[in-house]
This record gives sequence, structure tokens and C-alpha cells, in this order.
Amino acid sequence: MITKSLVIISCCGLLGLGCYPDRLLAQVPTVSSRNNPTTYEDDRVKIVIQNCSRKQQDLVCNAILTSKNSDRTVNLSGDNIRLVDFEGNEYYPSIIKLANRVGENNSIKTELIENIPFKASFVFTKVPTNLTQVALLQIPLSGEVDTTVKFRNFSVIGAAPVVTKAKKTPVTETAAVNIPVEASGDNNLVCPDRTKILYRATSKSFLMYICGAKNPTHYVGLSRDGSQGITLRLRYYDRTQFSADNGDTNYTIAANRLVVRRDSRIIYQEKIQVLQALPGTISAQESTSKLKVKKNSTSLPANLNQKRSFTSQPILKKMYHDRSTKSVLYFFLYCESISKLRSNSSSETTDIIVKFKH
Repeated sequence: MITKSLVIISCCGLLGLGCYPDRLLAQVPTVSSRNNPTTYEDDRVKIVIQNCSRKQQDLVCNAILTSKNSDRTVNLSGDNIRLVDFEGNEYYPSIIKLANRVGENNSIKTELIENIPFKASFVFTKVPTNLTQVALLQIPLSGEVDTTVKFRNFSVIGAAPVVTKAKKTPVTETAAVNIPVEASGDNNLVCPDRTKILYRATSKSFLMYICGAKNPTHYVGLSRDGSQGITLRLRYYDRTQFSADNGDTNYTIAANRLVVRRDSRIIYQEKIQVLQALPGTISAQESTSKLKVKKNSTSLPANLNQKRSFTSQPILKKMYHDRSTKSVLYFFLYCESISKLRSNSSSETTDIIVKFKH
């Protein structure tokens, strides 16, 4: 075991950043479906933990419960459901929900219909904001399904970053659980609720998405195998730039690059390829030389059309030799007018009289 660890460390050292980009996202155990830390299944019931996410001072864990082979009645009690962190602290939910119902006295009972997924959520209060990993989420079921399900070692979405001091400080950010690569175009598998993919980009190490209902609201970053991810609310965006913060760490997409900064210092950057630009924008991969600017020469007076064909260099040289301040002022007013006329695509005719006083 020690020898294997040393070999892995040596390979990372030889490859430089080869092992570093994956550490920009919190580590999520890569396991087979038979041993998935967020899924439990037997011959009666299947339970999937979708995520545990930070909402202000609360930590909300969302799950899907599905009865198999027949309809079954189940009971959930908040007094028995518990969340444990890696420091041994225990937390119990103050609110539990199942389907569209909220539990009374912190407990709920319902009949699960065969093969119909029922949504459940557990709201834990007073959980530290820097909690990034859940050591244990224990969910006891009673009724026709009498079992205790335990989920171990999975990540929290929206937690404050954990800063570790190292020669190359990794961005130990939050992780989403089981987000598929590219998501096959299904917005709901990548974006937060009721939003869709507005922008997509890829790099050597990551997949990047900008999500929103109409306007961009969230940044989602995934490792290329889809096992690790981060979801952040955008702090700033325009047509070609997106920026999101997680504590003192900033993620920015701009100028064909993903740049990660901590305390305003660049700790990682990588070239990206834009796969889907925002609606109404030009993809970063499109060459600006292909753009055709429509000019309507008839919108200019004949004398100005003629003057456009001459270079302004002789006039400029003449103006520099002219000591009259007014002449220089008139000249620059003339240049500004020509510039405005060149960008004017309307059919209106503008008459400009420029007088030079020598």
C-alpha cells in the first residue's frame, strides 16, 4: 500500500500539473454502481441521495425514494435521521418533506407507489458553513420497509472552501454528486432547478456550463469524467465573460481561458473551447475577419464620400504645422463626424460643414 502511494505521488511530481487540475474540485470517491455511496437498493426499495446543498444557514439533503415490486407504506422520523461530519458532530433535521407534504412533529408517513419516485428532503440547521464532506447520513425507515440506510463520504454543494497550505495550493471547492458528462443535452442533470444551459465550453481538464432561466445565473464546472463538480451563483457576467466566487476563490471565463484566482492571485488557468455561446453572441472561436460590416455609402453626402477615400495623414501633418488652436479643434470635429457617419447604417443624410480658419 505504501509503495503504491509513493508511485502515485512520484507520477504526479513528474507530470507537474497533470495531477493538479482534478484537485480544483473536491474529491468524490470513484466507485462502481454496486458500491455507490449515494445509492442504496434492495429488493423492496431504492434510495438515491441527489445532493446535500447549502442554503444560507441550513444544509438541505435531497433524496429519491422508490418502492420496488409493490406499493409499500413507509415512516420517516426526524428524531432518528442524523448527519455526522468528520469531527464526530451530529446533526438532526428540523424539517422533513416527502412528496409535496411536510412532516408533522418532525415525522411523516406515506404509501410509496411501485416504481414511482418520491422526492424527499431533510433540512439540517446550524451546520458549519465550512462543512464540505458528509461522513455519514443515516436514514431509518419503518413500516413495510423496516431498514436503516447509511450513506457515507459524499460532498456538500455550496460550502465554504477549505484552505490547505501547500507548494501549489489546490482549490478545495465543493462537489456535486454523480453529474453525467455532457448530460446528453438534459438541462436538469447539470443546471439548478428550473434553469437551462445557456453557454457551454470545454478544456483539457473540465467541462463548463453557464445556466439560467432567461439570463445567466449559475456557473457549473465538471471534471471531464463527470465524477466531480461545482455549482456557484454568478457574481458578474457580460456577453463574453463570466465570474463566480466561492469564498476567497474566484472562477472567471474570459478571452478563451478559464482562470482560477485565490485572494486575487492566479493559481490555475487553462485554455478553453466554446461549444455554445450565449444567444445573440459570437462564439469565441469565430474569426472576426469573417464579419461583414454593412455600409450604406448613399447615406453620406457626395463630398464626404469623396473625402473618405483620402488618407488623413497629409491633413494631419498640415494641421500640426498650423499654430491655430481653432484649426486643430475643427479638424478633430471633422474626424469625429466622419467616424460617426461611417458607423451610421440609416438612410438619413447628414450635412456637416467644417470650416477651417488659417
